Order: sequence, then C-alpha cells, then structure tokens
Amino acid sequence: MKMNGYLIRLSVSIMLIFGGTLTIYYSKTGDFLVYNLIATCIGMVLLLASWVWRTRNNASKGEMI
Repeated sequence: MKMNGYLIRLSVSIMLIFGGTLTIYYSKTGDFLVYNLIATCIGMVLLLASWVWRTRNNASKGEMI
C-alpha cells in the first residue's frame, strides 16, 4: 500500500505544479501551454489509476473503503 500512497502524492504534486503554472500563464496571457496541459492530464490519469488500484486492493482484502 505504500507504493500507492506515493503514486497519489506524486500525481497531486504533478497536478499542482503544472496545473498552477498553466493557470497563472493563462490568466496573464490568455494562451495555453500545451506541455503543461499534457502534464496536468497525465497527473489526473495517474491519480485516477492509483485511486482505482487502492479501491480494488481494499475490496479484495475485505476492508472498508
């Protein structure tokens, strides 16, 4: 379960760093930075995958979610 926690923290920090930069740059100039948008989407996918992985592991062990 430790690895899952690290992946969740990693995905949240990716979304905060790249999503924050994307938001600040967009509010200043009105342009999207494509690499920040892609990195933010990767962070969201990683978060969703980690959450599903955690849910399935807890369900197979019989623990409450």
